[in-house]
Amino acid sequence: MINHLIILFLFSLLFKSVYTEYRTLNGTYNNLRNPILSTTLARENPPVSFFSNSANFNNDFQSLPATPGNYSSSVPTNLASCSSSAQLPENLYPLPRCVSNIIGSVRANLTDVYNLSTLEKFKSKRKISHISTFWGFFASFDLIAGDYSGDSYPTGIYIPQDDRSYLSSFSQGPNLAIDVASFQFQRSPSTSNLAGTNTATPFVDGSQLYGINLEQLLRVRDYGNRGKMLLISNNDSEDSKFGYPPKDINGEYIFGYTATKGRNLFTDTFYIIFLREHNRKCDQLWDIHGNNWSDDTYFQECRKWVIGLLQHISFYEYLGISLGSPLPSYEGYDPYLEPNIDTFFATVTYRYGHSEISDYYDIVNNQGNILTTLPLTSLQIPHLLESYGIPTLILSMALQRQEEIDIYIADMMRKFIAQYQNQTEEMDIFSLDVIRNRDHAIPLYNDAREAMGLRRASEWSDITNDTEVQQRLISAYSNDIDKVEAFFGGLAEDHVKGSDFGELLYKSFYDQWLSVRNSDRLWYESPDAEYSKEDIAEINNTTLSQVIKRNTPNTYQLPSNIWIVQPSTSLKSVSDLTIPNPNSINQLNTDSSKINDPLLFQSDYPPLNHVSISDTFKVHWKIVNNNEIYFRLTVASTSGWFAIGFSDQNSMITSDMIIFRNTNNNIEVRQYKSDGYITPELLNEQQVKVRNVDVKSGVYSLVEVSRPLEAKGSSLKPITENNLITSKYNIFTYFSSKITNLFFF
Repeated sequence: MINHLIILFLFSLLFKSVYTEYRTLNGTYNNLRNPILSTTLARENPPVSFFSNSANFNNDFQSLPATPGNYSSSVPTNLASCSSSAQLPENLYPLPRCVSNIIGSVRANLTDVYNLSTLEKFKSKRKISHISTFWGFFASFDLIAGDYSGDSYPTGIYIPQDDRSYLSSFSQGPNLAIDVASFQFQRSPSTSNLAGTNTATPFVDGSQLYGINLEQLLRVRDYGNRGKMLLISNNDSEDSKFGYPPKDINGEYIFGYTATKGRNLFTDTFYIIFLREHNRKCDQLWDIHGNNWSDDTYFQECRKWVIGLLQHISFYEYLGISLGSPLPSYEGYDPYLEPNIDTFFATVTYRYGHSEISDYYDIVNNQGNILTTLPLTSLQIPHLLESYGIPTLILSMALQRQEEIDIYIADMMRKFIAQYQNQTEEMDIFSLDVIRNRDHAIPLYNDAREAMGLRRASEWSDITNDTEVQQRLISAYSNDIDKVEAFFGGLAEDHVKGSDFGELLYKSFYDQWLSVRNSDRLWYESPDAEYSKEDIAEINNTTLSQVIKRNTPNTYQLPSNIWIVQPSTSLKSVSDLTIPNPNSINQLNTDSSKINDPLLFQSDYPPLNHVSISDTFKVHWKIVNNNEIYFRLTVASTSGWFAIGFSDQNSMITSDMIIFRNTNNNIEVRQYKSDGYITPELLNEQQVKVRNVDVKSGVYSLVEVSRPLEAKGSSLKPITENNLITSKYNIFTYFSSKITNLFFF
């Protein structure tokens, strides 16, 4: 064993001296134990066979589960309608389009357009914006690239006879009826385990920007120009001066890698932002190093910088929002953890984004006024991005709530018109999700839960308390809970408190992202990656919003928090409003997922003076005697810490902070000065006063404090209309918000 470690150590030294200055494009020479491992074809086997508990089903591992007609147009008449799914024989699965119809269809009618409660039902309960939606797709292009060149089924997705009864109906709007008898689908190439291949690297390494081989890089790199990427600038608009990528003969942007049918103007927006950031960094480094660096050194250093930003934003912003809690702190590279993308994650979990998509997108100007509304089917039209510009598209994503992650899918996803390479193709995305789960032999819902260490569901209420969702699962799967497929059972689950996922998808999402980070020897916080301490600190103190602002015209103003949609409020304009206190409420109503607004104290807080960060953290404020500001914080936790802060720099750096620590139901309150990602400094002057505290063990913490608005004679920043209130809560990475900048650790 000692000799083995010595050999590994000596090999590592040799390996470092030869290979590790920069990442390879295809991910090789990353793993120290197997540096030539071909990571671009790595997907783990499913934990359990799709048929593991299905003795009555076809156990030929290469075959798709049997359905009426077996994925052909020859469906028996008595089984050709979705209404027959509830009475299917044990050996048959429902038709893919019937799963889409019964489980995923919205079935809206004209009156629903005017029914606010119905409209609210489908929107994100945590007020997550479409920034999260399309960042998720953009990030997925870096990790997942499937190969679907296997057997073709020209009539594989049969359109049932009663299909129209599951469609939404409007007096005006898109024609949602399917006018063909079936859709085609293509299986993945046949392999021994059907796990599928992954032609992207299993690292967050910017492969969607730079490609995974030299041929792809040659298309996008501006060789001989200080390491820059190809961007074409013009004076058509302020935004175009920053540059757009070149286009192919079909008018579509050329990137390192993108999903041909999955890209759209919003994902293209993120590509362009980070290509601009690469070139901005090249200019910055040129001012320092001039001709002392080669073209390739500039390219590699700027690529390395952009990869660090992509890693930081994905893990400390996007994942913080999605999971509602951070991954464990980085403890270093694990050489025994093989880089891999689990096929369950690629096939099931990361398709959650299909549920976030909306049918329509409001395109707004700098004041938030709607310029036009684009249907989903228009997002892939070439040239639209330059018509609106990057700032407009970012603002439009930031100001619109995504759809709730659940079983319901947008109508236009079920009749999706893909537009790519001067072609159009009609498809049902949800039906294709059904097919891909079966194609990759994904375990059934209960089998997957058991394989991941979760308790099997024995009652429909174990999956969800929503009786409508229960009934849809019952109708689709013949009232057999062990027949439910993993993707749809996972979407149906009640969410883990404060997150976007139920237990199954949460576990898969958490585990895979942790593996992506810990198996990457060149992760930006790893010593082997050779980032300077200054670069790591700067990356840690950079937000997606800041990257956008420095690569777009300064004539546009983004919301401070682009991840969560918050109402526009003003510190002074509503500070004189009061609400009556009909009865002092002495008990906080809670359920398993959220806090209601309590009035635990005599409450005269103006109704508009509040910010909610998901359903687990709320802040209210009011002005008293024109010289003091009160804050009431309500947190669905009685452990750890939370904080609010004040800054005039649109940043957590140099902000004043009030940190609340809850230890054994006792809340300690202190004022600090923040300097970004280092430990805040305790202030000598403590001008915060605790007014009220109420803690219910295991349920919530509620604390009311005050501090002077001016704080004359101290180092504290004054709080004014133009000042920014910042908030932090320990279960999130950091972000920002509207009246306020909201930052979360």
